[in-house]
Amino acid sequence: MKLTDVMIKSLKPKTRDYKVADGKGMSLQVTTNGAKRWRFSYSFDGKKKTISLGTYPDTTLKMARDKRDKARQCVASGSDPSALRKAEKRPQHVEVKDGFSVFMLEWLEIKKKEWEPSYFGQVSRRMDRDVLPVLGRMPITQINPMDILPVMLTISDRGNTETARRTQGILSQVFDHAIQTGRALTNPARNLAGFLKKPKVRHMAAIIEPLQVGTLLRQIDSYECTFVVKCALRLAPLLFVRPGELRKAEWRDINFDTAEWCFMVSKTKKDHIVSLSRQALDIFRELHAFSGHGKYVFPGYRNDFRPMSSGAISSALDSMGFDSEEMTGHGFRAMASTLIAEKLGYPDRAIERQLSHSVCDPNDGAYDRARFLDERRSMMQDWADYLDNLRAGKDEVPSRTA
Repeated sequence: MKLTDVMIKSLKPKTRDYKVADGKGMSLQVTTNGAKRWRFSYSFDGKKKTISLGTYPDTTLKMARDKRDKARQCVASGSDPSALRKAEKRPQHVEVKDGFSVFMLEWLEIKKKEWEPSYFGQVSRRMDRDVLPVLGRMPITQINPMDILPVMLTISDRGNTETARRTQGILSQVFDHAIQTGRALTNPARNLAGFLKKPKVRHMAAIIEPLQVGTLLRQIDSYECTFVVKCALRLAPLLFVRPGELRKAEWRDINFDTAEWCFMVSKTKKDHIVSLSRQALDIFRELHAFSGHGKYVFPGYRNDFRPMSSGAISSALDSMGFDSEEMTGHGFRAMASTLIAEKLGYPDRAIERQLSHSVCDPNDGAYDRARFLDERRSMMQDWADYLDNLRAGKDEVPSRTA
């Protein structure tokens, strides 16, 4: 039986306390004096436990169910809701010289030189709002996973599960910084991402079924549009860079001799190399005859001094009959990462590096751009050849490039 507000209001006190179940471990306790208290019962490590979820009507039925679901999520993730509650209530005392905030500020100062100011500000605000009020004064060597998890759950409860995951990654890097400087021995944040359920969100729409990819490629070839947009559409699946990186490509970064496109990723301020397949080089050569006199590979329609419109590729896909629920400009990245792994068999390390995804690796440095470059060079040519096969209606994997 599920409770309703009408039912709850009708519950009267009796000579003894009693409970009325709502489901999934939650019940409403009615005391002899008429108070109505929410309770959640669960099992953890073979023991029966019960925690309070609040008092009705201050804690509404919906609020109680939300708290219950959060507690159930903790149990499912291997965490005790009772222990988390104690961690959340743990008082913060005086400032200490080895407090977490000291290491956070040191780490941010290092990253300030690497990141775009806007991204640095975003991360700093997140730390000030969600992390430092809880962990800032705690000695870094005394922080354990149960101190960190409430921070992540608080962010996740706002509907920002992905932000919570990113925060966990940042905290892990701060602890690594403390370890590398000889002031900590362990990283309690390292394995906490698994405690958060993956958000049930719709990812960037992408076509990943091989024969459908072939159909998309043929429609791109036959689509009538401006030469610049047509070339961008042809290059998008071959290069699978971010849409903004593609449209802002500059000729000074294209090296025909080495068959490479090297540019700086704005978010990380690190150089990224895209090895150009024979097919991609042919398209760039066609484009160079058209726009090589200017700055941008894909100049704007009305102004050569600005890059192509940010909505050009999306509009073209929509005109071809692929709405945003089926395929987007960003979707070429998901298409490539999925099929290169599943069909071509290249390892995640090469794919992730080619996607220029941020990887938490203390060894990353000035030569990060060239990591796995030989493997990526072969991968990009094999990917281009595989796309040619799909365009021809054949789901055939090409022979691995030497």
